[in-house]
Amino acid sequence: MFSKLLAYGKKSGTVVKSNPIIFMTIFMELILTGLITTGFILFISPRNIVQYGGSASQAGFPFIMLALMMVSYFLIAIAIQAGKLNMICRGVRSQEVTFNHFGEGVRAFFVRILGGAFLLILLGGLLGIIIVPIVLVMGILGLIILTIGIIVVATLLIFWETILVYDELPSAWDAITGSFKFVKKHFWMVLLLQILFTISNSIIDKLGATPSIEPLGILRDEGIVFFSSLGNVAGASMISQVILLTVIAMLFKLFIETFYFVFYHNKGMSIGYQENDESESQSEGE
Repeated sequence: MFSKLLAYGKKSGTVVKSNPIIFMTIFMELILTGLITTGFILFISPRNIVQYGGSASQAGFPFIMLALMMVSYFLIAIAIQAGKLNMICRGVRSQEVTFNHFGEGVRAFFVRILGGAFLLILLGGLLGIIIVPIVLVMGILGLIILTIGIIVVATLLIFWETILVYDELPSAWDAITGSFKFVKKHFWMVLLLQILFTISNSIIDKLGATPSIEPLGILRDEGIVFFSSLGNVAGASMISQVILLTVIAMLFKLFIETFYFVFYHNKGMSIGYQENDESESQSEGE
């Protein structure tokens, strides 16, 4: 198992190094992160809150701007994600990757990835409404079961974007169900991957932990980092460290995404291929 994972990791590194144009998406994500962080500081700083708080008509202005920025960020980040995943997919398929593949991915998968994100949020909310009361009744045992359930479901869903792009599926729902089918066949290997990647992410987070920086939250899948005390950062070296660690996190995310495509590609489990095999075997049986 480990030898296969190492081979997939080597292949993932080769795909990225052979197609440096993919790194342009990291540059886009970095600019987007910088813009949203700057906007956060400008509109939610204590000075602005006090300034606008003096007028009842303007009291909510900073928070309205924050909401608009977050929505804009969310949409732009998904567009970048759609283009990047298509570029990675082309590279894994041993095609020469160009920036045209970025635009192709945005046009083809933006709406589907956006729909998938909303669908997962909706499903998560519905499950929460159903499960949380049960957990409260069951106590500690319920909490343990819930934790295990979240890990299992998250693992089963991890390939939905990969499958959506690789198989060019018509809907996010097809990709979500396809991820369930695929991961069920390779559950323990995929779970091991998730554990290794989680440990690596934790190490990166530890490297970035400093007394003068307090993360409000990190959305790793979208590559955004908020800092509640960037205004108090002393010296350019600290800012450079923040930028460097953000870039490292984004590069690691790029490697993980490429690894998923390599893993799926080498397992030969595309949805269409699987269905064709099943139909052929049924024909032979008749």
